[in-house]
Parts: sequence; structure tokens; C-alpha cells
Amino acid sequence: MKGHLHSNRNAQLLSSVGKVMFALTLAYLAFLGSKGWLRLSQAVTPVVVDLDWIRSSHECPDDDGTAAHRVCFFHNLVIYQSQLVYLYLGPRPPEIPDILLNWHMDLHLDIVAMSASPRSRKFIVMKEAQVQRIKVSTLTWRQYHLNYYHGMGEAVIDTYNLACKYLQYCGTRNSSEMTPIYIEKPGDQMSWEQALPSAAQAMHCLFPGKAHWIRDSDIHHKVLLLETAVVGIGPYSRRWRGFPDQAAKFKEVYGTMDVHVADTYRTRLTECFNLQYKQHNTEGPYDVTIVNRDYHKGRHIVNVKEVAEGITAMDHVKSTRVVYMEPLTFKQQIQVYADSQVLVMTHGAALVNIMFMPKV
Repeated sequence: MKGHLHSNRNAQLLSSVGKVMFALTLAYLAFLGSKGWLRLSQAVTPVVVDLDWIRSSHECPDDDGTAAHRVCFFHNLVIYQSQLVYLYLGPRPPEIPDILLNWHMDLHLDIVAMSASPRSRKFIVMKEAQVQRIKVSTLTWRQYHLNYYHGMGEAVIDTYNLACKYLQYCGTRNSSEMTPIYIEKPGDQMSWEQALPSAAQAMHCLFPGKAHWIRDSDIHHKVLLLETAVVGIGPYSRRWRGFPDQAAKFKEVYGTMDVHVADTYRTRLTECFNLQYKQHNTEGPYDVTIVNRDYHKGRHIVNVKEVAEGITAMDHVKSTRVVYMEPLTFKQQIQVYADSQVLVMTHGAALVNIMFMPKV
């Protein structure tokens, strides 16, 4: 009987210890999650994030001492009410590095330092908001992004360059984890989905997750917790150099885009949109494409029929066709360039699509 009593007591004791250990384990996992040290799948039930445990930090691995080239990583940076927020605890706010976002307009990164003290009224109010974790993100300023050239030829590539060069998200399977965040303010109220679907499609191809504009209404009252975010231009830029008086200065500051990044960008898009390339003889005869514009849109080649006939009559020309892009889908448009050995067109935004032409 005595042994039986001791056995029951031991079982009860072990059961109690097990419950305590289980509770401690859950608490520890929650702590790790709030610090960003434990990666939780987006498919599981969201974990409540206690912002009291969150502190922002940063490092700038690509830094030659100039704001124009500086690229920095931020950890546990917050977006709240259309503002980037750096959470700190201590008597003085941290020194946040000066990072240029837009060379032509001399626009720099704007971050507000907020004390995470329990006595900070702003922090107390922010803690009441719903928190959404974002594992990895890029922060970019889109310049004239509703224009086809600036959207496709600069804004999309800017995001890809940061993600690929600094985060190793180069359009591979894990790229769905990467979230593009656009931080221009006040910015255009129209989205890419509304005004420039081609840019939205290209971005979704590269990074299938949902992108955010810092002033989107659906995130205004949320807290977006960016576990890792990269921002900056770096020493190389694909942006428009500007008019002649600016172009010379721009070339002194920035080199051309990294060839590997540019090549993987083109490769990823051609694969995503399943572009088909014909076997062409590089010695000719050549297939020539003339891209024309509707008359009312300007830069229309009025005598395009005569131009096409004249080109067809040339030696080493196999065929000449005239194409209007307006009725075509984005995929159909870039397939036109993929089919073309020689391209003739007036100056315009659609020249950005020459990246899809066959490699020689």
C-alpha cells in the first residue's frame, strides 16, 4: 500500500512538472517569435506580437561614406500610419544613417525614432494596433512609376536589384517570402494594378507575395513589423540619367547595373511569361519589326507603309511587319520583341522591351 501511495504521488508530481515545463516552453517560443529569432510559417495561426520585446536595429554593409551609395539592412523596423518607425529604448534616439532614395529629386530615407518606453504615449497607442509580420522586404522609392518606361525599366528593376544583390532573392522558389514595399510620399494614388498592369504582372512574377505601398489604406491602422528590410541605391543604378545637364553628374556618381543581376532579371521574366524564341540566322536574312503608334497618341510614323516596303526591298531582309502595341496584352507585346531580329520604332517608353529581344 505504501509503495502504491508513493507511486501515485510521483505520478502527480511528474504530471505537474510536465505542465509547468510545457507552459514554460510555450512562453519561450512566444519570446523567440517576438524577437524575430523563430521563423513561424504564415500558414499557422498568427501569434500575438508583444511590441514591448521589439527593438529596431540596423547595419550598413555597403557604405563608402556617401548617402548616394549607402545600402542598409534594418531589423524589426515598423510601418505604422504611413510612416517608417524605428523602435528604441534608452535616453537618446539612435543615429539613423542618411540614405539617398532618389538622386534626381534629392530625396532621402525618412524614419521616425520612437521610444518603446511604457511611458511613451505614442508607443502605447501603437501597441493596440493589429501586428502583421513581414519576413523580408525591400524599401524603394518609385520615380514616375505610372509611366511605362519608368515603371518597367526602373521601379521594378530597382526592387529586383535590391532583392537579388543584397538578399539573394533572385526570382527563385523562395521569392514568395519577399515583400516589395514602396515608400514614395505623397505618391500617386493609382496603383500599378489600375494604371500599369504590366508592371504589376512583372512584379508578381518575380515576387508572388502581396506588395504594399506605405500609404495603402488597408495597412494604415496596422503595424507592419519588418523583420529584415533592405534600402538604398548602392553604387550602381539602372535609373534614367536625366537631361544632359544632369546626365554627366549622374554618371560620375553611379555605374551601370550589375550584369549578373540584369541577366537573371531578364531570364526570370522570360521564363515566367513563357516567351518563345525562334532559331534565327545571325547572318541573315533578317526578320524586321516596325512598332508604330496610333496617330492620336503622337510619334506616329505617317508613311509606315512606304517605310516597310523600302526595308523589305533591302538585301538580307526576309520579312517586315508593322505592329501596334495598344490592343495587345503585356505578354503579347513582349513576345513581339522576342520574335524580332531587327526593331524599328520612334523614341518612346516601349523601348524598355528591347531586353526581351533575342540574344546574339
